[in-house]
Amino acid sequence: MSPSAATGSLKREAVRFLRLNRQVAAIGFADALAYRGTFMLEIIFTFIPLVTSLLLWSAIYRAGGAGLAIAGFDLNQMLSYYIVMNILRLAAFVEDVQWTVTQQIKDGQLNAYLMRPVNYILFQWDLRMASVVFGTFLTLLPAAVLAVAARHILVVPAAGWQWAAFGLSAFLGIQIGFLLSMAVGLSAFWVLESSAFQQAVFPIQMMLSGSMFPLELIPRKLFIVLKALPWTYQSYFPMQVYLGRLDFRATLAGLGVQVLWILALGGLCWLMWRNGVRKYGAVGG
Repeated sequence: MSPSAATGSLKREAVRFLRLNRQVAAIGFADALAYRGTFMLEIIFTFIPLVTSLLLWSAIYRAGGAGLAIAGFDLNQMLSYYIVMNILRLAAFVEDVQWTVTQQIKDGQLNAYLMRPVNYILFQWDLRMASVVFGTFLTLLPAAVLAVAARHILVVPAAGWQWAAFGLSAFLGIQIGFLLSMAVGLSAFWVLESSAFQQAVFPIQMMLSGSMFPLELIPRKLFIVLKALPWTYQSYFPMQVYLGRLDFRATLAGLGVQVLWILALGGLCWLMWRNGVRKYGAVGG
């Protein structure tokens, strides 16, 4: 094949790839739009426990007296952690992919995807990223209302590079969350009773990522261990960037670690998918 023919073939494949992913993303947007009412209910039910947490921590700090710092957090930092974390988790919840993948494997729905000219993991990624974009759009108004209401306590990044780093780290954290959940879902190829396994794993995932509370609140030795795990870089690290608890060098290092985890988890998911499909086909799907 001549160089010009090879280039033309490569261009055609690239166009087909982009068109296919655009179509999948459109399906994701349509799906998210169909469930917009459910999402608005999720917003309401997210803010109820958030208000409870804010009131609880406010009472704890008042009881401790002026100048109290818990695990290095003053009152405004602690409240800001919960406010921003809840908004972030609401707009970018991708962990549902583990239940979707498990159900499709167990119910045989995976067969339909195996006959399509599309990478299954990439297909699920397109759907989730479309949902994230739509969820972010729907969260903007309630987030703005909350930010105005909490303007006297809300901590915001002091420098422009912190805003940029927070946005990038949040995006990379979403990819880590997706890949971790994809790996949990793909475990259904081997785990017979995967639903119970996922019910047990999910709250652990939330705790390890710092979604429930700042990880500094746990014993220091355990905290050091958890910082080496990928869940820490899903939500906890972006929040550290947002609150200005990391300098420029530490932020760059953390972003690099996020990229490394994405590569490692992407490779893990690819291996699990390749070997899982072989096992799936061997037992008749």
